[in-house]
Amino acid sequence: MKSHYLYPGNLAAFKEETVISTLLGSCVAVALYDPDAKVGGLNHYLLPEPTPHDKISPRYGTVAIAELITELKKLGAKPANLKAKIYGGGNVITNVLNGPTIGSLNIAVAEKILKHLNIPIVEKNVGGTKARTIKFNTTTFTVLHHISDDKAA
Repeated sequence: MKSHYLYPGNLAAFKEETVISTLLGSCVAVALYDPDAKVGGLNHYLLPEPTPHDKISPRYGTVAIAELITELKKLGAKPANLKAKIYGGGNVITNVLNGPTIGSLNIAVAEKILKHLNIPIVEKNVGGTKARTIKFNTTTFTVLHHISDDKAA
């Protein structure tokens, strides 16, 4: 089985069985899967949406989710068949603005976009105050996740 490490601001989709792994703090990863085509993919975005001065890239949830769907369609997925899982969005960095945390904003944008696209969210493991690692199998739609433990140093 192949493996692929996903860096922040990137996405990956595969038709052949691949385990995609990544490390999340306040970032969010959305796993999408078409059970009929057995095609899956994962993104890892840092911020909910770009400002007018930002370069458009998958660093932003509004871009990353749309680009992941495009990649899955190239591999034979049908948007009507997609199912989603959402991970991350922890409050792991100090919020100097005393408003919503980056993590909670990242989670909210994923939920909003997926709802708008009628893609059901079948699992969420979000929030908290610690980083987490995830390993997503693109053929089985299983996600193994581990939340960091402060005692393990």
